[in-house]
Amino acid sequence: MARNRNIPRRGRLQWSAQIYQDHASQPAALLVYKATTPEPEATYPAFAIQVYTTVALDQEDDLIAICRYLSREISTLPGPSFEIYSTPQTDVFACVEHQRREIFHRKAISPSRDDGLSPGIAKVALSREDPQLQGVIFVIMSYSFRDYPHYPDDEAETGPLFVKFDRCFPYQARVDLPSPKPDDDEGWEEEIWPEREHLVVRKCRNIYHVRRELASLHIRSQRDDVVEDYVYDYGLGEDEGDPNRSVEPPTPDIVEEWQRRADSLPKEIAVVQPSSDNGVVVMTSGAITTSDPELRYIIYVTFAHRIENHLTLQTIGRAFTAAILENVPGQKTVHFEFHSVPNSSLGAALSSHRELMKSRPEVGVAVSRPTSGQRARKFPQKGYNRGHPSDREPYQTFFVVLDRPDFLTGPGVLFFLADGDEITDEAMQNVYNLYGEPNQPRDYAMFRVWRSVGIQEVARRLAMVY
Repeated sequence: MARNRNIPRRGRLQWSAQIYQDHASQPAALLVYKATTPEPEATYPAFAIQVYTTVALDQEDDLIAICRYLSREISTLPGPSFEIYSTPQTDVFACVEHQRREIFHRKAISPSRDDGLSPGIAKVALSREDPQLQGVIFVIMSYSFRDYPHYPDDEAETGPLFVKFDRCFPYQARVDLPSPKPDDDEGWEEEIWPEREHLVVRKCRNIYHVRRELASLHIRSQRDDVVEDYVYDYGLGEDEGDPNRSVEPPTPDIVEEWQRRADSLPKEIAVVQPSSDNGVVVMTSGAITTSDPELRYIIYVTFAHRIENHLTLQTIGRAFTAAILENVPGQKTVHFEFHSVPNSSLGAALSSHRELMKSRPEVGVAVSRPTSGQRARKFPQKGYNRGHPSDREPYQTFFVVLDRPDFLTGPGVLFFLADGDEITDEAMQNVYNLYGEPNQPRDYAMFRVWRSVGIQEVARRLAMVY
């Protein structure tokens, strides 16, 4: 474990800003809290918390205001540094995409022209027990940071977003990670989790706890294999992906595999083109107006818009449907609806789904209610390492995303969950208020995105066979 060096205060401390341009030639700033006349031996960690915004910033005043807002509860030195990307992003998913591209850009910077930003953007360890999520950003969603020095400890919808994500571009994503060994379990057998958390977006409402979490973030992220203080992993020798490869067309081998699997689709599965819109294809095993298919899902394909052949989405839909049916036990009736989104952003898929669900029935798996015997629809949301907490509301939105052309043979399928995870009214009344805790809104994971290991695991997840 890296040691935490005790650095004495020297002189007056203030926020020092270094202005630069990011990979898109947009303004950004590195802000460090340091003495105005530091001693030559003074050391500060090469670790900066990445901050984005969806609101316009006043370049002169808001940068330091954001640093004060996020670091108010941090009293130890060295305190965290912040990199603030000043150009507002459209949504949190655009922020994640920008950060991945910025990480790639930093790795490519020559040391001779690093502008003081080398070696790069450090990986973040949120805990010693869960090393999977290695990218972290904060997204400012309002101007509450301007309320200095009277910041509220609790914010309802004005607080920032705390985002954990896989730093790799989708085509480079790795999910076959072993589950961690419990310290007290000698008979433990290693297993491979069937999916990995690809992205989690937490709405921060209790800002006090968020600031306290920031206070130890850079210390937890120090490398264990190096004795020196303040040494971090920047992924310099690791291939986390090249954004230019994300727009490459599928290889002939992948297209051939699509066609082969599509040709194996059972004849009783009908392919329905509901309109002249080539961006929608429906696979169904019965007349949907009279039947209640056992599996009903909406699937978004984020790469089909780059392929000119309008039959490609149909081929992808047929191949995916055939693969699912081959890997679930028994005979299943299905209704899968495939949509091509206008770009590869998860935000575009979410927007399309919200608009679509205004006129669509509930999706998921048809199950019988134990008491009445009537059938209801549910969708999977039990995590690989996390059962649904009894004090949290279940997610009300679930859809599937194919974000890699090799989804039949590689980890190219995502599960997107939204609209849930709030503490239930019953838990608030019987648990939190019971111990005298104030009736304030709690943080919650507003979005969860899981990446599956492979198509067999996808089929079992969608059929809710655990």
